[in-house]
Amino acid sequence: MVVERDRPSARFDVIDFLTSTRPRESRDSVAPIRALVELTRFFGTVPYAVVGGEFTPDRGGSLVIDLHVSTDVETDLQAPVTRAGLPMEFARPLLCGLLEQPSGFDVPAGSLRVDRGVYSELSSSPRSFQTTGRLFRAVLGAMAHGADVESAVHRELEN
Repeated sequence: MVVERDRPSARFDVIDFLTSTRPRESRDSVAPIRALVELTRFFGTVPYAVVGGEFTPDRGGSLVIDLHVSTDVETDLQAPVTRAGLPMEFARPLLCGLLEQPSGFDVPAGSLRVDRGVYSELSSSPRSFQTTGRLFRAVLGAMAHGADVESAVHRELEN
């Protein structure tokens, strides 16, 4: 797994949205966070799930998750079968993963907009996006609390 700030090549045209709101504790000291998580195969370099977005805190007492959904868009990332986008096939499991309770720090109240996504026609699956959703939320939670991101990811993978 790789954590980055952003990847402009993972941007895509939006055709739809999936939104969910959950009660959440507010934190005063949190700044906006932009992150991207890439889950890769153990035996190659082609990503099979890339998810990125931005968390913006607020004091509203809720976490609003907004997933941008796309059509299929070819890209020149690493292989011709790799595409930028987040089709509904992967958006729904991603939302499920984002809604799972993390084993460590959670994302506080605010708005989480997922606006980056990459998948492979050969090695992506709904399950890989659900797992990446869990890891993305763990990364953002750790960053929001000033905790070690690598430890948060390992803790999440152990559960």
